[in-house]
Amino acid sequence: MLTPRRSTSAFLLAVVLCLGTSAARAGAPSAEQTFEHMRGLVGTWTAPVSEGKEIRVSYWLVSGNSTLVETYTLPSGRETLTLYHLDGARLLATHYCAQGNQPRLRLASDSHATRWVFTFVDVTNLETPRASHLHRLVMTLDDPDHFTKVETYRSNGKDEAETLRFTRVKAPTGT
Repeated sequence: MLTPRRSTSAFLLAVVLCLGTSAARAGAPSAEQTFEHMRGLVGTWTAPVSEGKEIRVSYWLVSGNSTLVETYTLPSGRETLTLYHLDGARLLATHYCAQGNQPRLRLASDSHATRWVFTFVDVTNLETPRASHLHRLVMTLDDPDHFTKVETYRSNGKDEAETLRFTRVKAPTGT
């Protein structure tokens, strides 16, 4: 039997644990909230790469604004496509890679309003289980005109990450 003092202590501990759990959950935005934040990417962005070349990324909404399309153009002219969309309570990213495979990733619970972490779910058209494929994607919105993207590819069980810093391309004035 709990004494009044023990009962009060147990009750306070339960309240603190519940509040802490709620606060932790409150810090991570829902998939829908994250998708709303990602809509701010609509437009064209560039990131410098070696030898004065750049990567160009464009975002736009399709399908009644339910899908965010990302085209990623390499200096060679090769292009990839990633589609971001809600699937119930999940936010998914399907990456149509220039390698010919299609990894699917989902928004991870360690994401927050300006840092979106996507982790591997599965992949189609992968030559072998050890072949190179996108395995993790982290996008950090630094400010409305800059974001950082870290793509991690897995090949033969090893991860290799590339970090790119994008700047929004300003539309010409007077158009």
